[in-house]
Amino acid sequence: MQIPVSKIIKIALAVAPAILAMYSLFLLESNGMWDRTSASRDLMSLAVLGMGLLISFVLLSRALKSPN
Repeated sequence: MQIPVSKIIKIALAVAPAILAMYSLFLLESNGMWDRTSASRDLMSLAVLGMGLLISFVLLSRALKSPN
């Protein structure tokens, strides 16, 4: 059983927002823009990750639902 290349590309694009959210948080931490004493750092981290995962979930649902 072979998976079509178009489906692999759709899945990779659907997962991209979650990876991009995690990488942006990593960059903020590694560049020293966010330190442990930043106000509301935890809430902003949850919001960024939540939005990335939510967008990925919606895109992945649409990619897997389509017949092609």
